[in-house]
Amino acid sequence: MHYGSKEDGERLEVALTGDGDFIVEDLTIHGVYAKYLIQAPLQFADQNAPKAKNVTIRRCQLLVEPVLRGPYRGTEPFLAGQTLAGDSNWCYRFAVALRGDYCTVQDCTIRGAGSCLHLVGSRYCAVQRNELLQGHGGESLIIFPGQTTPSWLIFEENRTRPVASAHSGALWSHVRGNFYYIARNNLELDWARDNECILFHSSGTRFAPPVREAGADTVTFDTEYVAKWAAGQRSAGFWDGAAQQVRPSALKGYDCLVIEGPGLGQLRTVVDNTEDTLRLDRPWEIRPTAESRVALCQAPNFRGHLIVDNVLHHTGPGIDPWGNGFDWVVDGNRLARSGGINICDVGSPNTYREWAGNYFIQMLHNTLSEGRYHGKWDTRAATHIFQGTLGLDPQGASLGVAGLGLVMRGNRTESDCLISVVPRGPSLYLGTIFEDNTCTTSLSGIWVGQNVSGALRGN
Repeated sequence: MHYGSKEDGERLEVALTGDGDFIVEDLTIHGVYAKYLIQAPLQFADQNAPKAKNVTIRRCQLLVEPVLRGPYRGTEPFLAGQTLAGDSNWCYRFAVALRGDYCTVQDCTIRGAGSCLHLVGSRYCAVQRNELLQGHGGESLIIFPGQTTPSWLIFEENRTRPVASAHSGALWSHVRGNFYYIARNNLELDWARDNECILFHSSGTRFAPPVREAGADTVTFDTEYVAKWAAGQRSAGFWDGAAQQVRPSALKGYDCLVIEGPGLGQLRTVVDNTEDTLRLDRPWEIRPTAESRVALCQAPNFRGHLIVDNVLHHTGPGIDPWGNGFDWVVDGNRLARSGGINICDVGSPNTYREWAGNYFIQMLHNTLSEGRYHGKWDTRAATHIFQGTLGLDPQGASLGVAGLGLVMRGNRTESDCLISVVPRGPSLYLGTIFEDNTCTTSLSGIWVGQNVSGALRGN
């Protein structure tokens, strides 16, 4: 791509683009100031425009400069003055950006741009056998929702590492996403930086009203509780302040998860609502009662992910559901010199996220070694002894049951790593299983805090 001056280069925004049904093979593309090398559809930023479908990129060499984007950009005229707002800043430049379904990126080397690959609302896509070298402030793969929830994505047998002194993670999925298969990747970051390697970042309003009653496929919530909660929030778009009630149909698409009392652990989707009653996508198996509480989540939970047989090294947090993980398997991964496998509770009562815990996550046959020791931190808190932790990272204290059905079985921790479930505050963790794990050459092996119930056996 001929770029000339900065102004000339910015006028050429993308090298190859189309609305779908195209293949790019065996090309080398080198750009400097362009935002994207390959983009689909033509109206990528317009969420009302149709998505692209059937885009394939194979055996390409894609390079975007300057790769040094980020907080140390003062000496680069192109980067100087850019902020963290607007789509012109360093974090929103991508070598490949696809908003579409049935897309494939295979056997490519992608370097720089900020981030290598951006998927928006994508479904049925595969990213396989690539070398992804993220630039300054970027990720190897970053996923956001669009017209649809990202779902049924394969990220397999890729190799990632940074090529800039300041960078973010390897695979970040924001807001929501379901049914990813993340397998046999080799993911490297930089030990000196506290950036998540595989991150699922929850977002949106999550409030947790008590239940008044439930029907076969409905639930009626405590409106007085919601009114009091909404009065303390800067923004709650579903709340009609003048009428002092929930707006009809405003909770459509929210997740409804029972987090306390009868019916605990059942997850449903809201298909419609009145000012006090939710209609759900399917009947309850065990009907909630007035002893129950539900979490209503604007951004649905991250559901059904399989994260297996990956190698992660020199990372901050390694595998990190930052709230709202539901029904995962994390199996056979090897992590060294990393923050470990961190199941984050980031909920906080009387805030916009009253519940942000995690349910039904199995951590099986993983190996953690060479934990990141921080001796200056308070050694009374288990997760602060080492950053080589498998288990809970208690960043918050959700209402109700914060963790349900967390299973840690057949794992090995060694050389300053440990298994830890130590909640903050009054958060409850029920059905927690520690079974057949091996812990060696560390100050602590397994640390269990208050308000944790379950089984500890065969370790």
